[in-house]
Amino acid sequence: MTLLEKVKVILRITGNDFDEADVIPLMAACKRDIERNGIIYDENDPLIEQAVKVYCRANFGNNPNAERLQKSYEMLISSLALSGGDDGSNY
Repeated sequence: MTLLEKVKVILRITGNDFDEADVIPLMAACKRDIERNGIIYDENDPLIEQAVKVYCRANFGNNPNAERLQKSYEMLISSLALSGGDDGSNY
């Protein structure tokens, strides 16, 4: 399953109606934010995947939990930025 498909499951989206206009731009914005924080973006990393899903949930539609989700995303990104990779490299 691709990351786009996983994000769509989290957002409870079926079909492709929202892909071009909403979901793909959100994922791109999240990727940019991750890289801006000095984190190497690897779609296959489970922590990066989780960050993308939380970011998209926080910013898609009118989510009543958006503020809580955004804080969760920010904490995850801060943790990733500070932790570095398992081999001592930047995360």
